[in-house]
This record gives sequence, C-alpha cells and structure tokens, in this order.
Amino acid sequence: MIMGNTLRTPLTSLSGGEPYHLKFENGFVYVINECIGRGGSSLVYRATTTIDNQTKHVIIKEVFPQVEGYDGAFVRTKGNAGIIPGASFVGKRGNEYDSQKLMAILSTSKENVKQEQRIIGELQTFNADEERFPYIQSTFGNPIYENNTVYMVAEDLGLKSLPSEFDLLSALRYTLRILHPLEMLHGRDYLHLDIKPDNLLCARYGVEEYEAPIIFPIDLNSAKHKNVIKNLLPEQITTTTAYAAPELKAAFILGAGAFDTEKIKPYTDLYAVALTMLRFMSYGFVEESEFRCLTEKISDRLLKNGLLNKIPQLASDIETRYSPQVLKELNSFFAFALSPEQNERCNSCGKMREAINGILKITTGYSFFEYLNTQCQAQTNRTNALHYTYSGEDKFEYIFRKEEDSIISFLNSSGNRFGINGIDFSWWSISGDAGSVKVVLFMKLPKTLVIVGMSTLSHNMLVSI
Repeated sequence: MIMGNTLRTPLTSLSGGEPYHLKFENGFVYVINECIGRGGSSLVYRATTTIDNQTKHVIIKEVFPQVEGYDGAFVRTKGNAGIIPGASFVGKRGNEYDSQKLMAILSTSKENVKQEQRIIGELQTFNADEERFPYIQSTFGNPIYENNTVYMVAEDLGLKSLPSEFDLLSALRYTLRILHPLEMLHGRDYLHLDIKPDNLLCARYGVEEYEAPIIFPIDLNSAKHKNVIKNLLPEQITTTTAYAAPELKAAFILGAGAFDTEKIKPYTDLYAVALTMLRFMSYGFVEESEFRCLTEKISDRLLKNGLLNKIPQLASDIETRYSPQVLKELNSFFAFALSPEQNERCNSCGKMREAINGILKITTGYSFFEYLNTQCQAQTNRTNALHYTYSGEDKFEYIFRKEEDSIISFLNSSGNRFGINGIDFSWWSISGDAGSVKVVLFMKLPKTLVIVGMSTLSHNMLVSI
C-alpha cells in the first residue's frame, strides 16, 4: 500500500466522522451523513442534496470492492475520495492478486452497478396488464463515473436493516414476507441469485402478529434475466457461497466445467430463502462464522438426520417453547427446501409459502394469513364497509355499499394514487354489481417508516382523508 493512503473506509472517515461533502462535475453536491451498508462490492450511504431550494434525501451506493473479505484490496488515495488498487496480496484461497487483476475486479464491479440500474429501470417499466413492482428504490439519472469508481443515487425510502433477533414465529413471518417481492421478481423472469439477510431491508417492522413487515430485496446487480442466465460464465455470478444453492456453488468450487446454467431456476433463489430463514431462527444461538460453517456441510445425510439437531440449543428451545412436533416439521421443511436434488425442492414461492404456513398452523393453530383475515373481518363490523379482505400479498379488497358515492368520487378524482395514514396505495380496479362496489388496492411502499397494524387499516381511515 502506498504510504498515506487509507483502507476501505467510508467517506465520512475523510472528514473525521462529520458529514462529508461529495462534489461531482455535474455540479451536484451530496452531504454524506452516514454509512448504512458495507457490501462485498460497495459502500452505501444516507445523504442529502438541495434541488430548487428543497432538501432531498437520497441513498448513494459507492463501488468499493472487497476481495475475499480483504479490506486492503482497494484503498482511498490520500485525502480524497479516489479509489485505487492496494498492494498485491495472496487471498485466503491462495489466489494471487496484482494491480492488473484488481483493476479487472474494479471494472466488473462498476459494470455490475450499471447493470443494477438497468434492471431497476426494467422493473419500473411495465405494461398496463402487468402487476407493478413496488419493492424497489427508484434511481436518479445515470450512474456517475468519478474518482476512479462509480456512484448510483436512489430515493431514500427510510428502509431499515432487518432485526438482529427473531423468535420462531417472527422468523417464519419475515420469511413469508420475503416471498412476495421474490415471486414478483420471478414473474418478470428474473432470479435474484444473492438472497441473504444482508441483502434484505424492511420499510417497517412487524411488531405484532397482525403487522406485516414490508421486505425489500436489494443488491439487484446480482439479478439475472432468464435469457441472460443461459449464457452465463462462472465469473459473471455474484453470490454469497454460504447462502448459495449447490448449482451456484459449482461455479466457484468446480469451475466452468461443472457449471450448468440449465439448473439455475427459481428453486435456486428459494434455497437461499430457506437458509435465510434458518439464519433468522439461529440468531442468538450461533455466530455468523459458525452458521457459514454449517451451511458448507449441508448434505442429504445431514438433512435426513435433522438439520436443526446440528444447533442443539436452538432445537432444544423449539422443543421446550413449542413442541417436538414443531421441531420435526421444521426439520422436514429444511430437508425439502435444501435438498441437493433440485427437483425435490420448492419450485415456486407459492409452494414455499404453503409449507411455511403449514408450520405456522401447527405452531399457533392458524396460518399467518388466516389470522390477518380474522382481524380484518372483525374490523368490518366497526365500519361502513360490507367486507374487507387482506390477501397476504399486500393486496386489499374493500366492498362498499353502492350509495357510498364519496368513496368512488374520491378515488376517481385522485387518479390512481392516494394515501392512508402515510402508506401510499395504487388501486387496480373498481367494479360493482347492483348493490355494492369492490375496490382492489395494492400497497405501495411508504416514503417514511410507518408502523400500522393491518387490522387498523379501516374504511373510516379511507373516507376521512
């Protein structure tokens, strides 16, 4: 490393921990307030800028790679934001990295950000008959290439990291909430390929059983369209081996000869979802390093003997707090979801949702969505709505009496967007018969963190706007 340069540190470190002013050639100045994420290829910041005398809150992603977990692969040039390769080194796997190889890695990381912004643009564009994809942070302009790196600027939705502690029920509920955005992503013929806790954010926490957290999968630079997957090379895969399905790991362990792109399907993502659920459950019982060690040892034999039995304290806690039957069902779920044989796994988000809801029903007596519907039905008895249903996929149905003209006129006059207690909705359709009108709503993510129990979203709130 050249004397005076600094390791992979956030921009705020250049200003002694104070907000750092990042100035670009296009004239924009962003005040970097805090570093909120450290991924393998980038640092993520919460920042502000001023446009037309108004303060705008944004998220900035700065490409600044690690290599094999080593922070010294790239360094900042003395006193400024510039990024250059560090000294040559030998990685944990015995690979040698010189400046030429490191520059190639930096170039690939820059290209990934460009790809991520392109994917975000494609997901935001949809035909009139397509379901919208709300689980995304809109980006502003094109990627900015300066300081020998690249920056991506996106809207700040006030997203939070997921909790660091889960009980079993919370782990199941949060996993269910991962499945909906992932199902929509799969519906657009994309696979994420790097699902893990660090690549998930939430717009609000689910504090009670009837409160559903809204989950965002991030780091879409790893995502690939099915037409691209056909021709993928191992070096074009961005994933985390501890959460990767065997067909993805083959690209890293066995090389191109064992990498069969035909085997990369939705069940590849769902394998990572199952391991993410296991990580939620194991917080407080095993450290991340121990967890990664365990995932490397997953085999057909281990799964048949009960995966959770390899974390004795967790298995004992489940047996004591719930029942031996719940432990048995969970072990069966992981044997199914993490099978080395792709055709034996969950092949759709719907199948995994059904399996997890089955565990919830055994554990609590009802599935998550059955409980929500019970709460919603109870709420209709206290409102003018004839019927109110929450489908479990951020979809709400209100049935109103025909004479509720104020509801319909409000919806018609407000275009396709309106808000309820800080949560934006887009309505899909209004239809009716002789005596009632059905309004189908789809939740859009709140601009700020709002905690609202689903059972409190009532007809009264709608008419009082």
